[in-house]
Amino acid sequence: MAFCQNIYFDTSVWGHLTEAPDRDTLILALRRRRQVPRASVISVAEILLTPDLTTRESLCETVRALHGEQQVLERPFDIAKAAASAFLQGQKTLCIKESAPAKSFYDALSDPRHAPVEQIKQWIENMNSNMESFLQGIKPPLRDAATNYLKPEVLERDDFLSDLCKFQTAQELGLSVPQMRELCHSSDMWRSLGATLAYIIQLSTAHAPKRRKINSKRAKRPDGADIWQIAYLGCVQVFITGDRWLLEAATEVSRLLKHQRCTIYSFEFLNALRKFASGRPSKRGICSVCGIARGQSKGGHAVGRRAL
Repeated sequence: MAFCQNIYFDTSVWGHLTEAPDRDTLILALRRRRQVPRASVISVAEILLTPDLTTRESLCETVRALHGEQQVLERPFDIAKAAASAFLQGQKTLCIKESAPAKSFYDALSDPRHAPVEQIKQWIENMNSNMESFLQGIKPPLRDAATNYLKPEVLERDDFLSDLCKFQTAQELGLSVPQMRELCHSSDMWRSLGATLAYIIQLSTAHAPKRRKINSKRAKRPDGADIWQIAYLGCVQVFITGDRWLLEAATEVSRLLKHQRCTIYSFEFLNALRKFASGRPSKRGICSVCGIARGQSKGGHAVGRRAL
């Protein structure tokens, strides 16, 4: 069975893997399956904010063991800007320059005792407050539970594409609505960014609470740093999280993409890795992309795309 190369671990998954008593066995299984977990500048930043130094060092060691020297994923808007620039210049390859925060945060993985904690806190807080301000800014006076923004046709509407053009990234490049429409058709990153925006609008218009019950447990609504990670669906084949609300959100966004991605709950993924490592992997109903049994997954699976 062939497996995909790029998978995304949000911060919670790095934690679950690090805490696993069979961590080293799971890491070896990932390498054997040729699955490469990608860390983002957001997940690395959150890892470096771990209060307990011993835990922080263990998390950093896990990221370094799996991620190696490859560049961390930049902020979704930075990747989207590179994709738009390549589109405007007729290029098919992306050149993403490493940002100062990405370099600083990743360098700190090798020396977590001296992580720039205050700088990271401010960086994360800015991301969270910007999204909360956006939510409040578009929140209608009365709750609208009837309108569904999570539909492919919404992403085609001029008013929606106009909102996408208002993001700083689009304004810097002077993107028009017709160009944005073409970008969302040709770029997975822009499509996932637009779909993530649609999910945020849905949260606002429906007056989504900050906490709600999921599977008998109270779950906290993902904040800005969490929700924007969903846009990484545009550059990986599998998105894994240990946050049930975020998993639900990522699954909703994935359905709006040209090729649906796998969105998997972290413990399901780790248990499937254990079966693979034991030499007794299940062979019935297995997704050829992520390696998880389709009928047992709490998320969703790729459609129209085979494993790379």
